Amino acid sequence: MKTGNWLGRTLGAAALLGGVPVAAGTSAKAGPLAGWEVAPEANGAGCIAGQVLPDGTLTSFRQAKSGTEYYMVFSNPGWDSLRPHANQRIPIELLFGTTKGDQRVHDDDALIIATANGEEGLIAIWSGDEAKAFRRTVNRARNVTLIGQGREIGTYPLTRLPAVLAALDRCVAGLNRKPA
Repeated sequence: MKTGNWLGRTLGAAALLGGVPVAAGTSAKAGPLAGWEVAPEANGAGCIAGQVLPDGTLTSFRQAKSGTEYYMVFSNPGWDSLRPHANQRIPIELLFGTTKGDQRVHDDDALIIATANGEEGLIAIWSGDEAKAFRRTVNRARNVTLIGQGREIGTYPLTRLPAVLAALDRCVAGLNRKPA
């Protein structure tokens, strides 16, 4: 996987979020980040970790520079039913399969996105105390089931998340360092 591939796919989503990631980041084909790539957003507002699954689904996490806000983005070039609802907000539920059992996380205000290149997806956002709880749950997750408006959309693997989230933390810490 090339960084430009998933970063390019997130351009529309990131633009809606206020930052467009264009810088190449940490990528690994083996080791702790296998399948994931981490990169800062060009505007320095945060960092993104993403993976493209074999079915074409992109799952990504964005951590704001403040460290108190997380975004999760799902998109797939094969999805073709969201475009008429672009820029609408819907409730979604994420069912994270963890070592301590299934953990449900809600976002009653997820955003449906549709980019000019045909990509469609969902963006969920958590901040403050909700972001802390989201992070704890995600850190233990092995997979996630995306449920939109009561309908299961899909279940996606989330491998090596503790290492991925640690790389995301390092990326954000790098953004917060004062120049020497």
